[in-house]
Amino acid sequence: MSTSVTRKRSLRALMVVALLASVLVVMPIGSAGAVPGADSTVFINELHYDNGGTDAGEAIEVAGPAGTDLSGWSLVLYNGNGGAVYNTTTLSGSLGDLGDGYGVTVVDYPVNGIQNGAPDGIALVDDGGAVVQFLSYEGTFTATDGPASGLTSTDIGVAESSATPVGDSLQLAGTGATAGDFTWATEAPNTFGAANTGQTFVGGTPVYPDLFVNELHYDNAGTDTGEGVEVAGPAGSDLSGWSVVFYNGNGGTTYATLSLSGVIPDQDGGYGTLEFPQSGIQNGAPDGFALVDPASAVVQFLSYEGTFTATDGPASGLTSTDIGVAESSSTPVGDSLQLTGTGTAYADFTWAESSPETFGAVNTGQNFGTPVLASPFVNELHYDNAGTDTGEGVEVAGPAGSDLSGWSVVFYNGNGGAPYATLNLSGTLPDQDGGYGTLEFPQAGIQNGSPDGFALVDPADGVVEFLSYEGTFTAVGGPADGMTSTDIGVSQGSSTPVGSSLQLIGTGTKAADFTWAPEMPETFGAVNTGQSFGGVVDLPVEAFCNGPLLVLTGDAGSVDVTATDPDETVVDISGVVNGDPAPGTIEVGPTTPASGPGGTATATVSVSDTVAAGSYTVDITATNDADPLGPGDTDACTLDISVVDVAGITPIHDVQGPGLVSPLEGMDVVISGIVVADFQGDAALNGFFVQEEDADADADPATSEGIFVNDFFDVPDVDVSIGDLVIVEGTVQEFFNRTQLSFVTVGKLSSGNTLPTPATVTLPVTSIDDFEPFEGMSLVMPQDLTISEYFNFDRFGEIVLTTGRHNQPTAIFEPGSAEAAELATANALDRLTLDDGRTSQNPDPAIHPNGLEFTLDNLFRGGDLVSNVVGVMDYSFSQYRVQPTGGADYVSANPRQLAPDDVGGTMEVAAFNVLNYFSTLDDSGPICGPLGDQGCRGADNANEFTRQRDKIFEALSDIDADVVGLIEIENHATDEALIDLVDGLNAVVGAGTYDYVATGPAGPDVIKVAFIYKPATVALVGAPAVLDDPAFLDPRGYGDAKNRAAVAQTFEEIGGGDPVTVVVNHLKSKGTPCGDPVDDNPETGSCNLTRTLAAEALADWMATDPTGSGDGDVLIIGDLNAYDKEDPIDALRRGADDIAGTADDYTDLVLRDLGEEAYSYVFSGQWGYLDYAMAIQQTAAKVTDTTVWHINADEPDILDYDTSFKKPAQQALYEKNAFRSSDHDPVIVGLAMTQVPIYDIQGDGDASPYEGEVVTTTGVVTGDFQGDEALRGFYAQDVDGDGDPATSDGIFVFDRFSSDVDVSVGDLVEITGEVDEFFGETQLTDVTVTIVGTSAVPPTAIAMPVTDQADFEAYEGMLVTFPQALSATDHFNLHRFGEVDLAAGGRQFQPTNVVSPVFPFDDNGISSVADILEPYRILLDDGNRNQFPDEVPYLRPPGTLRLGDTVTGLTGNMAFSFSRYRINPTQDVEFAPVNLRPGEVAPDVGGDLRVATYNLLNYWTTIDDGSIPFPDSPRGADSDAEFERQQAKAVRAILAMDAQIIGLQELENNGPTAIGDLVNALNDATAPGTWAAVPDAAYPGGIEGTNAIKVGIIYQPAVVAPLGLPVADPAPVFAEDRPPVAQTFVADGEVFTVMVNHFKSKGCSDATGGDTDQNDGQGCYNERRTNQAAAVLDFVAELQAATGDDDVLVIGDLNSYLAEDPITELDTGLDNLVDAYVDPTDQYSFVFFGMAGMLDYAFSTEALTSKVTGTAVWHINADEPRVLDYNDDIVDPGERSSEFMQELFDPTIVYRSSDHDPVIVGLELGGTSAMDLKREAKAKVADLIPSGDSVVDESLSFAESRISQSLRSTYWRNANALRNNGAAVFTHEWNAASALDPIAAGEGSTAIGAGAAESKLVAADYLLARYELERAIAASGNPAKIAEAEDAFASGEAAMAAGDYLAAISYYRWAWIRARQAT
Repeated sequence: MSTSVTRKRSLRALMVVALLASVLVVMPIGSAGAVPGADSTVFINELHYDNGGTDAGEAIEVAGPAGTDLSGWSLVLYNGNGGAVYNTTTLSGSLGDLGDGYGVTVVDYPVNGIQNGAPDGIALVDDGGAVVQFLSYEGTFTATDGPASGLTSTDIGVAESSATPVGDSLQLAGTGATAGDFTWATEAPNTFGAANTGQTFVGGTPVYPDLFVNELHYDNAGTDTGEGVEVAGPAGSDLSGWSVVFYNGNGGTTYATLSLSGVIPDQDGGYGTLEFPQSGIQNGAPDGFALVDPASAVVQFLSYEGTFTATDGPASGLTSTDIGVAESSSTPVGDSLQLTGTGTAYADFTWAESSPETFGAVNTGQNFGTPVLASPFVNELHYDNAGTDTGEGVEVAGPAGSDLSGWSVVFYNGNGGAPYATLNLSGTLPDQDGGYGTLEFPQAGIQNGSPDGFALVDPADGVVEFLSYEGTFTAVGGPADGMTSTDIGVSQGSSTPVGSSLQLIGTGTKAADFTWAPEMPETFGAVNTGQSFGGVVDLPVEAFCNGPLLVLTGDAGSVDVTATDPDETVVDISGVVNGDPAPGTIEVGPTTPASGPGGTATATVSVSDTVAAGSYTVDITATNDADPLGPGDTDACTLDISVVDVAGITPIHDVQGPGLVSPLEGMDVVISGIVVADFQGDAALNGFFVQEEDADADADPATSEGIFVNDFFDVPDVDVSIGDLVIVEGTVQEFFNRTQLSFVTVGKLSSGNTLPTPATVTLPVTSIDDFEPFEGMSLVMPQDLTISEYFNFDRFGEIVLTTGRHNQPTAIFEPGSAEAAELATANALDRLTLDDGRTSQNPDPAIHPNGLEFTLDNLFRGGDLVSNVVGVMDYSFSQYRVQPTGGADYVSANPRQLAPDDVGGTMEVAAFNVLNYFSTLDDSGPICGPLGDQGCRGADNANEFTRQRDKIFEALSDIDADVVGLIEIENHATDEALIDLVDGLNAVVGAGTYDYVATGPAGPDVIKVAFIYKPATVALVGAPAVLDDPAFLDPRGYGDAKNRAAVAQTFEEIGGGDPVTVVVNHLKSKGTPCGDPVDDNPETGSCNLTRTLAAEALADWMATDPTGSGDGDVLIIGDLNAYDKEDPIDALRRGADDIAGTADDYTDLVLRDLGEEAYSYVFSGQWGYLDYAMAIQQTAAKVTDTTVWHINADEPDILDYDTSFKKPAQQALYEKNAFRSSDHDPVIVGLAMTQVPIYDIQGDGDASPYEGEVVTTTGVVTGDFQGDEALRGFYAQDVDGDGDPATSDGIFVFDRFSSDVDVSVGDLVEITGEVDEFFGETQLTDVTVTIVGTSAVPPTAIAMPVTDQADFEAYEGMLVTFPQALSATDHFNLHRFGEVDLAAGGRQFQPTNVVSPVFPFDDNGISSVADILEPYRILLDDGNRNQFPDEVPYLRPPGTLRLGDTVTGLTGNMAFSFSRYRINPTQDVEFAPVNLRPGEVAPDVGGDLRVATYNLLNYWTTIDDGSIPFPDSPRGADSDAEFERQQAKAVRAILAMDAQIIGLQELENNGPTAIGDLVNALNDATAPGTWAAVPDAAYPGGIEGTNAIKVGIIYQPAVVAPLGLPVADPAPVFAEDRPPVAQTFVADGEVFTVMVNHFKSKGCSDATGGDTDQNDGQGCYNERRTNQAAAVLDFVAELQAATGDDDVLVIGDLNSYLAEDPITELDTGLDNLVDAYVDPTDQYSFVFFGMAGMLDYAFSTEALTSKVTGTAVWHINADEPRVLDYNDDIVDPGERSSEFMQELFDPTIVYRSSDHDPVIVGLELGGTSAMDLKREAKAKVADLIPSGDSVVDESLSFAESRISQSLRSTYWRNANALRNNGAAVFTHEWNAASALDPIAAGEGSTAIGAGAAESKLVAADYLLARYELERAIAASGNPAKIAEAEDAFASGEAAMAAGDYLAAISYYRWAWIRARQAT
């Protein structure tokens, strides 16, 4: 390395240290720890955060080992834009077991609760605060606060988007036990609460059932047989994986293993057994066995005939437990050892001595559960019959001798559950059968069910049985109080014959042994028919004809007749045919006997296909084998057969006809079709639907192809199934306008047929009659339909579906308007009822529209969606309805909101209708009301009241308002209900939390309104006032109060604030008419005028200040029973003066804050709000927000407290929570009644202590940035401030969506709004602004540097000024966002451009700027929120702003956004042109040859038009226009460099295309042939396979010529990047090589290991770049050897700054020309994040350094704003949605032609003669001898001699001698080259040397030919000869560049000859 270069570098280092001494003060050193997670056993398992439409069902699932206690763990959500926390959820409870030892817990979030990425993230934090996982989606980021502060997230690699289907999620898949075992999979249907799709947990600790060995047999007399074990346990237990390991007691070793399998059945009380044979079980003394679970854990280790210790196997080390009993050689065959006793666990039983084995069944003397002792029980019942009920009573049975004295039967009414009669028993039970008997007890007036019941009560008042019929219910009162009845399952009715009863049948001694049978002749006082108490019952034969049989003429048919006998075997079925079937036959086939007692015998009755049409019967007789000496018992039945003439079948569409009524009504018809829906049975619809086959349907869209078949009267029933082809005879009936067949005979022709194609039905329809053509047909409704009505869901299983929510017409349109009428009509045509296929009331279970049981875990809400509804169209109860045949697709589109939205403010007021809260129960007659003379409402009994209270308390507790107006509370003379509510509520929320406003009775109604309030937060001001004037209560003079008295009370916050008077109301309902047509309006409901007059009276009353508060703040709340556009609401809006637009107007806060779509009540499937909060104007400004908490209106009332009509399963759906606590939703209002100074709002931390709250404050406007073109707001500052340097006195007010006040700087304003931390900036939003005066504050001066960027927080929002000069150091976002980074102390350099890398570089996570530089920086913004402002700010003449320019006295408002502190200027900003542009001609670097390096900024001829997706998309111009701009700039800059060789970077890697395009453009701008390109170098696999971009070289052929082919560095370190390319040139006889490089960039994509960012300032891939630098040094040495020349120039974009490792590595072998020649202040070619530094370099070998005349960096790009470059995205409307006006592009100037500055090197080559080159070649050849190869040496010697011949002195004596002998010189050289050429084609050092020598020869001949050609041209020789010489010379150049040296010498010889001949 040259001495001069070393000295220059030393001077530079000293200057750098001096320059940055003030910057490099303290650089803290720390260690960034790795984020754990991959080995965590508790981890995030599933995530949903984004989907199509409004985000719904957002949730996070955490998985881990079952039993893990998550108490204290938390999920912390992070905003990737800034890295701050935005939500924390604390976990609790332990993980359950999914069955594999692992469990999950799910955290649900509200709609749009989880942010949508790009990126965002989640931290899972354990109970010690340690971050277990820090995951992100859609990118990575570094957390800036919270538990993960300083950690960088791990991207899960998959994402959701706005196209993700609702119900999908991202899930871990794979197999394992820790997070790292699984992989995140792309979106799929969510599995929250279960293992994911494709996920298997292993390694957990599963929970297995409690199993035990229950029976054993191992020894018996003779040869041991039947050996085995029996295992018992809970029914359903899967024994897969369990085993029994047998042990030899002599030594304790295993001798056999029995693998278990199967599932334990339910044999007794939920328990059962499984038998496992095992031969060869050893015979003891002792031996044993171990029961082992699937986890290889020993559950039992038992032995017999002694104990021992196991020495191997799973029980190794365990000592056995002796069972205490044994078998022996005398044990009878068939015996076993068994557990006996009662219980459910092994310890509950005792091993018994051997007894007959019971393997596979419950043991003898064993009972699982509590043994049932014989006790009296009800044995027979009669309660209903045809006509007047007679002979009613009960029969009691039990052990003979049982005294029934003191026993009783208490009869209960199922409607309400109360007892209505008591029957006292007496007498002693006789012995009628086996020690048991019965007694009859008549009881007239037993109720007829639906349901009713009775309790059998013993003398101690213990309930022995609580039975019911026709349903179940819960007893209220009496001995069975609180118990739920058991339905006996059979019933009587009005058709039951007199003398019949319901009886227990079967064999046994206790009630559970018998079964209730359908009605049969009564046997009161005797053993029932078919009943035996321990004896034998001879049960009868029963024959079943299974008819009738219908057959079409021409078809054969058959039916199986069957017979059974429970206690004997049916052996024969015979029949007699009645009627002549000729010419066909009807035959009874042979009998298949029953398999035994209880089995079924079968015989087939066949009808041939030739039987004539008509009716026939077959008398069937079935016989059993009861009597071996004679005929057995028999039973008979008659089979009816109809053979129907096929010509007599009527198509269903003809039955239906085209109208609403069948044209065949009343006629008997025969139809045939496919059963498409089966609703047979009393519990269903008593029928089924039949539809024509598709082939038989007509083409008339007006006729239906389906019909309902009512088979209620079809005796006997024919059980059809969907898919059956049936024939039906019946009468056409219009049953309440449903076309159906009744009184039918049904025959099945075949089963399993293809179903007809269902019709597609959609909503809305144009007429209700549009449904008629589908009546009876199968259908599908594919639309997304909204569940809009569910009032009848509990009673009748009905819901109403619509295409969206239906607004009440008068909720959004004026009553009487055409719009309201149109909406009402549209609503009616856009609804269809989805039924449940049942006729029973309060169906049990209730069915969810998804087809599953409606449960607390499977419920729906109004607003949820269903699609693909399948069923049949039915008509009943005056409406069309769908009877479902399957479950619909269901989406929970309106999930429950567990808490109301925060309404902010300092006081919350709520209005809540508590749905008739009466402490007086509604079961005691007219005792309620102020005078005790009105009927009560509310709960019917204590149980209901408890349920009601609990729900109300949960709701009020969650509402948590300071003041609550209650509606529909009992109007008790002494406020008992109100007191009860307050006491009960305080028991939940804490004693003394609430108090009530005492008014006593309020008005005459049975219900009233009232207030409760929190005395700790608000105080009463004065006494309440009650509006009970007749003008309000009964304004129309009907004589009775219609409206409920209004109650007003003034409240004031504890600690101060303005008082506010709240008045709670309940106006007359819309239901009961007032009886006056003027008052009762069908559109607005009953009593509209009554409500309107009351509203006017209310406004007038409030104007009188009824509470005497003296304050004008008024809030009207309550249930006004009017929708938003109705007259009462309009009256209140206009206020007391009845004039709109005045100060006494009332604002509808629900409308203001929630819009017209708000609702609090649902009626007839239409949504609107009846519950209001209305504020007078001055109060409305103080309302921070309003919400309606949808806990009631959306909930089905099956969930409410009321138990009326509800069956036990429905009652069990009750939950103690807020949901369906009422039928109205509560309205909640936030009020800000107290002012908060701005400095208190700001607080002394990063976030406001008032975040999320609504406050009122006052300040002076210091910066006006209102309007969409600015910031949509302004800055306000406290006039006086608090003097605390830690708190800011200013704040930003965002007023886009709220205030319409146009403020100006200097206005003093009062602001009410919500405090919001908008991405870290404290601001006020949703504001109301009032100008109250004028004022001013001076700007606060800030001096830089600050200690930390966080120091600016204390100035956030304030007016500030910077007195010192600040330099522009970054303007990357100038044209897009109007931003300029400013720095104190001059522009900033990359630290690693100046000093060696130091850790940490950037450790605060704020940006990519070095920590040491940030205190010197502030961002200048332009006060404009829009991207690409029309006018680019801050440009100075001549239309630029160069980095280094300065501004002094900057003044504006301190802001914080996009994670940066910034100044929005309030004064004009002018930059001083400190950094003037360089000239448009490149700096002079001297020399006779100039070489440059130039990064082209992605010069791609492939246009990025969007057709190729990322990451394969082109990188350059987006359009042809852009490319033309890019090319023009590139050409202008290249020509201005005045270089003859230029190394290029960021060329499209598309072969010769891109570089050729550039060369053509250069030649177009100069002259043809001025520029040429070096071709692609050879490379393994081709250069095009390396990277999307490449390097290239262009040159001027007139000045330099390529010598040989270009060479690419094949080092593997370049394989994925841009391999360096080198080209050897010859110029003036001087041979030298130029190598162009483009090292790997600093970006972090896919970086791993040592290539990751080490936080030392060198970025990612520093390790790779350093290795690339080392490879370059090796490549230089190879080039020197190959060319035989040491002159190598290394240039290019090395993506490394001056002091970084790659440059340091190159410095070890090359001279750094930038370091040597460029002043340190100019040592930069690129600016990144405002830090300037060198990325572009020139290095020379020591041999070449002496020829370097200068090096310069031409600063035409890095300092210039990028708005000046070629990219036209900002002006091309075809590429952007807006047309921007930033056209500053100028193709005539060089500035911003790229983002890198070019580096230019000057070389003084001097020149080398052809003779010198020949001598060098000869010396090179001589050095190669000897080579070790005689043949090669011979060739080398020949070459050396030929070169010597060419150097003969006679040839070179003078010019004439050379001209005369030149041809011989060329010939000698050609001969030498011919000898060298094959050697150079080989490998090794000899080949390299031969190639180098050959290149010297061809370079010499190049010079000879060139000199002679130039001489001929100068002498104006023969043009033709000169032209021939030029052609030959060009061919020689091409051959030389291609490495074909022999051809090149020949061409040069010919060029020399023709040039010589020219003169």
